[in-house]
Amino acid sequence: MSSESSDLQETSGLSYSKKWRCFLGENDPRTLRVMFNLTVIYRELGQLKEAEDLCAQLLETQRDAHCEDNPDTLRTMNVLACIYYGKGKFRDAETLQVQVLEKYEQLFRDDHPETMDVMRALALTLKAQGQYRTVERLEVQVLKKHKKAYGEYHRNTLAVMGNLANTYLKLGEYEEAGKLESEVIEKRRRLLGEHHPDTLQAMSDQAIIYQKTGHPTAAEELGVTTLEKQKKWLGDDHRDTIYTVGILGWIYTQKGQFEHAEELETVVLERRRKNFGDDHPDTKHAMRSLAWMYRNLNKTKEAEDLEALIAD
Repeated sequence: MSSESSDLQETSGLSYSKKWRCFLGENDPRTLRVMFNLTVIYRELGQLKEAEDLCAQLLETQRDAHCEDNPDTLRTMNVLACIYYGKGKFRDAETLQVQVLEKYEQLFRDDHPETMDVMRALALTLKAQGQYRTVERLEVQVLKKHKKAYGEYHRNTLAVMGNLANTYLKLGEYEEAGKLESEVIEKRRRLLGEHHPDTLQAMSDQAIIYQKTGHPTAAEELGVTTLEKQKKWLGDDHRDTIYTVGILGWIYTQKGQFEHAEELETVVLERRRKNFGDDHPDTKHAMRSLAWMYRNLNKTKEAEDLEALIAD
């Protein structure tokens, strides 16, 4: 989406929302629906502050108008949790997701699509907090439900398989991770194509597995190939592209090619600062990686400057 069309969509949404509020009032279902849609637009545009402010306002209105068990209220809580996740507020996201999941399990079947979506999102939030064993148990459960409800080749099933492969990687269970990731790549190629973002994202994770299992040449080759495709099809600033730049930087670090790694780690930090700001966990992680790189290159002042930012 171009910047011009994004601005137009946002402006139109704001104008539309104000009109509904003016003519129908804050609590009218149509007003609330417009506010919800505008929240989703803000989130998709990466304008997370605006999304959070509007979503919190919407949730307060819905809680006053409905009970906590209202499906629309729960959907808003789930979106707010996703916004918190995007801003690195993982504890806040987890609190909301646990509440929503408990309500969904009371209202729906445990294999209802919305229930499974929240379970998948909760697993990602817990993973961001390092709770890998808990995540493994949850994702194994979610994967069984997805296979039963959707089948082996559904995009959501493959997303859960990819998440579980990544969890095995975090746990150091490289054989399990590699086996599952290879299956994900093969099925995504058949279902979505070679250049689909989901396929490329799985290829990035496979590059990590190659490096971890003692195949540095294969890791570098796959990382370079994946990055070229992501730059072509997604652009330099896409989060998946930046993720792969970071992976490739890490691979070069493992090979002792610190200057090449520094170049890539610098790109990652610049993009994450631009997209998330200095306080986001992903930005802090990029700062730590680059500071460590500076130390290895005897760039003491640059390392100290970054370490001071991390400590703030």
